[in-house]
Amino acid sequence: MADNDKKLIDFWDNESKKPDWTSVVGGDQTLSTQMVYDFFLANFDFRDKLILEIGCGVGRLARFFSTIGTKGYIGLDHSMGMVLRCQKAVLELPAQEEAKLLQAKAPGLPFRDLQFDVVILWTVLMHIMDDDEFYQSILEAKRVSKAGVLICDTLSVAEEFRCWDDKAKIRTYRRYKEALTSDEEFELLYSGERCFGSIEHPDSLRAVFYVRRKGASLAPHGG
Repeated sequence: MADNDKKLIDFWDNESKKPDWTSVVGGDQTLSTQMVYDFFLANFDFRDKLILEIGCGVGRLARFFSTIGTKGYIGLDHSMGMVLRCQKAVLELPAQEEAKLLQAKAPGLPFRDLQFDVVILWTVLMHIMDDDEFYQSILEAKRVSKAGVLICDTLSVAEEFRCWDDKAKIRTYRRYKEALTSDEEFELLYSGERCFGSIEHPDSLRAVFYVRRKGASLAPHGG
């Protein structure tokens, strides 16, 4: 295991021990979490869809998907502490039998091609420091998705920079667009600034990308 991988796992394992799930990383995120929920409900139809979340964390999306009638939810995380924390959240939900959790990394996903309807990465790619692993994670997400990939992440409007004592790498919009539009099977349908909370840096913003497999749709009205 690379030194940086171990540092990140140790960091997230420690974060997972915080008593209040809303306080993990940077204080109370209740408002920004609700904004993501509202944005997803307004723009995408997850009903009867099989969902994979890469980087399940404390279970914010596991909680969300338990309320809207998905076909099922699988969450994975590099940190076993976060997997256990998400599992605790899932056990409190009425639809707990529809959720499965495991420890794994995005490169080399243990799933077959097109196994999921949609793959979601919520503030995950910014914590992948290595550029090759960043690109491979996106390719793997595309590989296992039938309809598309949803990414919510913090970007830089100027140059790349690192933060959180080298635990996050904030890449440019251009870098994301290049990675997301690197093959002809997918098209980038949506991207834009969304105020879901962000790192306190003058050049940072939060953006959402929807990379759709051509011919598929997650939109409520087929868009």
